[in-house]
Amino acid sequence: MQLLEETVAAYVDDMKRKLQLGLAPQAEAMCRGIVIGLRRADEEKKVGRALECAPDFPGEHAGSVVAEFLREVPPEGRSEVRDRLLLALDEDVPDWSSFLRRTTEAALARRR
Repeated sequence: MQLLEETVAAYVDDMKRKLQLGLAPQAEAMCRGIVIGLRRADEEKKVGRALECAPDFPGEHAGSVVAEFLREVPPEGRSEVRDRLLLALDEDVPDWSSFLRRTTEAALARRR
């Protein structure tokens, strides 16, 4: 599982760096891309043996990525960004939609 986390971490770091540089639209697009990539890995099992040891990793980590992105968004614009991102993810990964909404809301509620 550590290999999977390290692989995704580089993309998450880049996403957060973009957000810190004021490149919010690019960071949001990157967040969507990471989630889509995790969904594809889950569908196609391209990760091979690594995913056999952690079959729930893609979905669980997708929720973590979305929550992490939203925690980095300034509070005054967070709800608008959250709504737009989750709406886009409804289209991108419809079968993960309700899960992503629940995990994101729970993560943000813990942050308050």
